[in-house]
Amino acid sequence: MNWQDRAYCKGFTHIFYGKLAERPQTTARREAIAYSICAKCPVFNECRQHARAHGELGYWAGENEYDRYLLGFKPRVSFGAFLRSAQIYLERKQKLIKKENKTS
Repeated sequence: MNWQDRAYCKGFTHIFYGKLAERPQTTARREAIAYSICAKCPVFNECRQHARAHGELGYWAGENEYDRYLLGFKPRVSFGAFLRSAQIYLERKQKLIKKENKTS
């Protein structure tokens, strides 16, 4: 069993990754909930090391990507590239849903 299998956040990705164009107040509330989960997690240190070493986006071990950036850990993609890829994914998903609705 690896450290990720023991993480308390498993199955709660919606809390650790914000929505596209999320409002700052919403981000603050979501990350406060995430922090309460992280603070009790038995793999906190492993998680933080992983996020920093691999340039993860999202909330990992009490830090979001901005926190890690300010500490000198760069994300593996630029925020702009990440947001653009997310936008493309959502547009494709919406097209597929529309297509499925037309055929049903």
